[in-house]
This record gives sequence, structure tokens and C-alpha cells, in this order.
Amino acid sequence: MSTFIKYRNDSTVSVDEACTKDSVTYYLITVNVGPVKWTVRHRYSDFDELHDKLVSDHGVAKELLPPKKVIRNKTPKFIEQRREGLNDYLKNVFNYLKLTMPYIFAHFLDFHLYDIYFLLQDLAKKCFLEGDKLLLNEKSHKFSPLELHAISERFKMACPATEKQDQMYDFSHVLDFCSQVNSLSIEGSYETWKKLSVINFASNNIKNVDWAIKLVPRLQQLSLSSNRLSDLCDISCLHDLRALNLAMNNFSCCDNWHEKIGNIVKIDLSQNKVASLKGFSRLYSLESLDLSCNLITDIEEVQNICKLPCLEYLWLTANPVASSIDYRVKVIEQFNARMSEICLDNEKASEKEIDTARVLQALRIVKEGKTPSRGVGGRSFGAKSLGQMRRFKSKAVLTVIRKTSFHQNQRE
Repeated sequence: MSTFIKYRNDSTVSVDEACTKDSVTYYLITVNVGPVKWTVRHRYSDFDELHDKLVSDHGVAKELLPPKKVIRNKTPKFIEQRREGLNDYLKNVFNYLKLTMPYIFAHFLDFHLYDIYFLLQDLAKKCFLEGDKLLLNEKSHKFSPLELHAISERFKMACPATEKQDQMYDFSHVLDFCSQVNSLSIEGSYETWKKLSVINFASNNIKNVDWAIKLVPRLQQLSLSSNRLSDLCDISCLHDLRALNLAMNNFSCCDNWHEKIGNIVKIDLSQNKVASLKGFSRLYSLESLDLSCNLITDIEEVQNICKLPCLEYLWLTANPVASSIDYRVKVIEQFNARMSEICLDNEKASEKEIDTARVLQALRIVKEGKTPSRGVGGRSFGAKSLGQMRRFKSKAVLTVIRKTSFHQNQRE
């Protein structure tokens, strides 16, 4: 939707073309308000009727409108001349009235259908004139998605009056009506919902997401940040979903998310209460995972995600684990051959960190390597075999340390 009050100085109108249908000529008006654009069709008689009211009520010069013509007014040459004249007329009137934007002029340009402020003027008028009757007779009041969006956006605006007008257009009538509604239903075209690819439900006090999410099957980006969610419903039906923002909620457990999400690429779970990464271990398409500002304390939790083949970006900053000694090296080391590919907390590993991680990796092999108590066929290993195994492990560590020292000397 457009916001004329915000983009008043970045708004234009023009009469771009004329078309004839059933022997009636219509002039196509293009309205641009900031990034929003729409078209309106009007006959010359509509312009004439508007002009009379603007002359009498708003001081528009009478001679601005191109004159009427009764004879030969259907020729292509005349229609083009009139289009040019109406284009100049509309531009002049728009520049003259855009500071006040009278109600009648806004309606002529369909602002009441596409602009937040003017749509709410019509809604306020309806609530003022019919509100009590509607509350008395309706079991459930119906709002369109655009009306709900306009009401939400209106709260963010200072919205000075565009003209001194009747108080029945005041937004307070909408607020008063909404405060008394007991049941609300949203009506709109399902075909429109099916085309949506990006939805932002941030900061709406949402506690759960229900089956209605299936109404947007082509959704690619979904933001539910700054709500009150603590559990994720099954959204695997959203096959095109790639980015999911769940920041600033109440998530603490993320078990079996691979069964609920599908082929997700990016997850933002920052500023929650997550303590374990086990639930992400099978999200094989995941490329970016933001878990900053959570409750992860154990560095070994990274083992749950270190084998995800596509993971490149990981945020763990502001977790308890991030304050541990050599935190970055210990995290990077767990990604083995991919340690140089991981961008941890918005920063890739330095050569020094990679070298240190290789040493830790060798030490881990020694530490986790289990000395078997039984040989092949159930026979015990002798002292000689055990000694050879210990010497092999020690050589592996020394080899990594020598290679690391060599790389460091080369750089120096």
C-alpha cells in the first residue's frame, strides 16, 4: 500500500493514454506514490464533474480544464489533443492540491483503495455512521487484509491532517469500533495469498502458528521475530521456504526440526533460550544458522552440526560457550576438513587459528582413540602391540605440530 503523507514530494500523476470501448472514450491515469503505482480510468465527463467541485470548493482556476466539444469529438486527433490537455490539467491540479489533498480529489484518483491514510478515512466514516448497528447485528465483523494492514501501519504514523475536514473521518472512530469487536474474520482472495513469497509477522505477540500457514504455499521468506513462540509447528508443506527468522522468541527446545521445516537454507534463532544443537543435526540443506545470544554452554554441542555439508555461516556469539578459552579454535576444529570454509561469528578462521585447530584435532584423536582390549578372534593384544599403538599416536601429534611450526616459520 502507498503512504502519501510520507511520499508526498515523491508523487506524480499523468494521463498516459486513451482507449475507446463501446463508443465511450476513457483516459488512463497513472498514479505514482513513492514505490507504489496504480492506474485509474475516467471519462471526460468525470473530469468535468470533478472540476466543478474543485472550482467551487478549493479555488481551482475555472479555465484550466480543456473545453467540451460536441462535434467531431471521436476522431483520433481530437482524442489525443484532449489527452494532452487533461494530462496538463491533472498535473497542475495535483501540484496545487497535494499539500491538502481534498477528499473528493483523493477519491477521483482511487487513493481510498491503495493508500493507508485515505482507506482509513473511508473506514472511519463507515464506523462513525454504521458502527453501532454493525456491533449490534454482526456475530463476526469482516475486515479485508488491506484494512488490517492499514490499521497496523497507521499506528506508526504521526499523520497530520491533509485538510480541515469533518470529524467523522477521524481515525479514533476506527479504534473505538475495533475495541468493541468480539469476533473478527478476515476475508480476501486465496489466489492472492498463493502468490506471496515474503511475509513479515514480526512484533505481533504471536504464541503459535497454526494450519493457516498452508495458505501461502509459495512462501520463500518468513519472519516471526519478536513474538512469543516457544514451539515450531509443522511447516514442511512450505516447499519453497528458504529463510526463517525466529529471533527474539522463547525457543528452548528444537528437537527433530528436520521433520518440521524441510529444505531450509537460513535460520535466525538469535536471542532465544536454546541450549542444545541436537535438533539441527539433520538439516542437510542449511547454509546459515544464527544462534547468537542463547544459552549454549558446552562446546561439544557443535558436534551435532559439524557434519552438515552445506553449513557455511554460524553465529554463537554472546552464548556462555563463547567466553571459554580458545572458543573459536575449538569450534572450528570440529569441522575437520571444512574448517577453513566456516565463517564463525561473521569472521572466517585465520591461518593461525587453523594451525592451532589442527593440533587440537590431533590431540583429540589421541584422547578419543580407544585402546582395544581384545584382538581379532577374541585374542588379547600383547604389550608389544599396545606399545606400538601408543607410539603411532604420539608420532601423529608430533607430525601435525611440526607441520604447524613449519607453516608459521614460512609466514615469518
